[in-house]
This record gives sequence, structure tokens and C-alpha cells, in this order.
Amino acid sequence: MSTPLLTTTIKSLKLIHQGKGRDIYDIDENTMLLVSTDRLSAFDVILPTGVTLMQFAKFTRSALTLLGFAIVTIL
Repeated sequence: MSTPLLTTTIKSLKLIHQGKGRDIYDIDENTMLLVSTDRLSAFDVILPTGVTLMQFAKFTRSALTLLGFAIVTIL
């Protein structure tokens, strides 16, 4: 089992926001980096299987891709 990612530290980038499950870094004037962590959000705890959260994530990925945003998943 891998170690959970609970905090991120990217010293070369400015941390804009640290939320319940995601950290946002400023790359440049037109680019941000969103890092999904293993921290739990209210959706992870309250919803039994996270179905609603997954549906929202899929919708967001599709919408951002259509708008020309690059989405990269690193496992």
C-alpha cells in the first residue's frame, strides 16, 4: 500500500489555496496547478460511495477539456 499524500510542498511555485482535498499553485499568469491529495473532504465522508463526487469530477474534467485546459493525471 502506498503512503497517502496529505500535504504538498512545491517550493518553486506559490501556493494560492489549500482546500479540504486539493492544493492550488500559481504557475504563471495563465496557468494554475491543481493537486488532488488524499485528505478527506465532506463528500468523501458523508456520501457512501463517493458517486456524486466522481460524477462532479468527470463533468469538471470534460468541461475543462472542452475549454482547452490541459489535464494531467500522475499516479
